Amino acid sequence: MVNGGLPGFVGFSTQQQNLGELVNKGFELTLTTKNIDKKDFSWISSFNIARNENIITRLDFANKLDASLTAERSGGRFWTEGGSATAFNLMYWGGVDAATGNPRWIGANDTVSLVPFEILYVGTTKDYNSQRRNLGDALPKFFGGFDNRIRYKDFEFSFFFTFASGNTVFNGAKASMYAFSSVDAPNLSRDILNYWKKPGDVTEIPALINKSNTAFTPGGSTSQFNDYTLGRNSSRFLEDGSFIRLKNLTLAYNLGQGLLKKAGIVGGNIKLYVEANNVFLITKYTGIDPEVSAYGSSVLQAGYDEISMPNPRSFRIGFKIGL
Repeated sequence: MVNGGLPGFVGFSTQQQNLGELVNKGFELTLTTKNIDKKDFSWISSFNIARNENIITRLDFANKLDASLTAERSGGRFWTEGGSATAFNLMYWGGVDAATGNPRWIGANDTVSLVPFEILYVGTTKDYNSQRRNLGDALPKFFGGFDNRIRYKDFEFSFFFTFASGNTVFNGAKASMYAFSSVDAPNLSRDILNYWKKPGDVTEIPALINKSNTAFTPGGSTSQFNDYTLGRNSSRFLEDGSFIRLKNLTLAYNLGQGLLKKAGIVGGNIKLYVEANNVFLITKYTGIDPEVSAYGSSVLQAGYDEISMPNPRSFRIGFKIGL
């Protein structure tokens, strides 16, 4: 469901419509084993791995280019027929030119430009979107979990890992902290202090004034100040979102029937437990948490971290009573 255009006489410019066809396919495997199964000691493990991929087979837009651009501007993606609905089709950021301090933009045919293609192609018949590349997907290539439950007499111990591999995340939180040119700029990253200052400097922060953020007049109209390196259509802040997380850790003790009978409880059970959630995370992602989404549960808008709330670490102590 995406925003589709409506005739002017309707009174509304857009409406949520089903304007395409999508094919989903994948697999899921689960393996459960009883590693130890004795009277006073048992250990059960369960491993799950899955993969899902999607392909856009048809887009029913009168102007597919404009529709894809509109979807991208509203927090979605630049879609292409035959591609994934969750792919990142972006302008390829090639780092900083050490001689000039300007950002390097790598075109579809590996051509290098020190001027963003959006500006370079103004006034020509060339479409800058032709320089986009498929630079990753918000959906992981593989994801799953590993659960273990161990019992020794009246004690129970369990731990549960989750993982994802091959997914990419757009670190919009980091991009926001690089937006020094904004009038109401928020707190900025200390990384900006490493900006390019003189020829020969090797850095990932371009000169503060460069060909990708200076004032320009697109199409000979309104002059404005844009920083193309911070746009959500650039791969500058695209990162590997693979991770391994210890999702849950629980230690429990079941009160014996002898103690329960003394307390006047017959046929019931009481379990005392200590539990920790989101214990630790292993990832190369430089943001707080790669397993977030700025747009909630929307799959089409997955993979964007816009200062999103991370999974909280929590601890609980409690008891369960069964009668």
